[in-house]
Amino acid sequence: MNLHILPDSKFSEAFYLNMKEAGLLKNNVFVVRTNQKNLKYVKQAIPFAPLYSADFSNYVGDTATYKRVFVHQLAPLMFRWIAKHSFRELHWMSWGTDLYNLPFIKQNFFEPETLAFIRKSKFDLQHFLYVTKVYVTNMLFKDRAYSKVNSLLTWMRSEVDFARKALPTLKARHDYFFYENQVPYERIDHIVRGDTKAANTTLKLIVGNSGTPSGNHLDAIRLLQNLSVKADLYIPVSYGEADYISFLKSNASFYKNGK
Repeated sequence: MNLHILPDSKFSEAFYLNMKEAGLLKNNVFVVRTNQKNLKYVKQAIPFAPLYSADFSNYVGDTATYKRVFVHQLAPLMFRWIAKHSFRELHWMSWGTDLYNLPFIKQNFFEPETLAFIRKSKFDLQHFLYVTKVYVTNMLFKDRAYSKVNSLLTWMRSEVDFARKALPTLKARHDYFFYENQVPYERIDHIVRGDTKAANTTLKLIVGNSGTPSGNHLDAIRLLQNLSVKADLYIPVSYGEADYISFLKSNASFYKNGK
């Protein structure tokens, strides 16, 4: 039996449905970690509770009894939980934000135009208090938590290399994995490729995968503009940060199909 600890997300919903379609539910237990009273994105009948609550512990049970435990998005909030539990095998399913946005990794991932937005962003007191609380209650357990991870699941080998360099106690092997989008990849291929038989088909490009600054959207679009690339751009913003999505919608219109 395997255990999956997931955040409340569209990707968690899609993952569960894929497991259901594959007939794998009977060998897998799913628990959503959230502080909310109701799930916003996961619509399936999956138990959910705050990570350090009695309800969460009851839903999960003894972690040492599972053959494998999969942590979907290993947020710093989980460091103490991982450090204080035992696992036969622990697997980290990376979401990007749980690696590149870690508060103790001092590396700039933002290009100039996106960085300008970051610097002008309003101070978020609630986010600051949350980060401070997580830092005080979990950072002491960081190294012990990463040392317990047996494998890092991602489709990017470079991400594993970066993780091992940034997190010295992480000795995990690389297992290949990617999440299915809300829109199946074959449909995205169809949208991007278009009608290959049509003459003078306009190039179609997908920029980023969410409405978050880590996509460096404006800088990517500016580069295409400067290179006079003629293309129809698709910018997925079905989830992300509301302020940044609004910023994108107001500022990405400078691209004129490479003209």
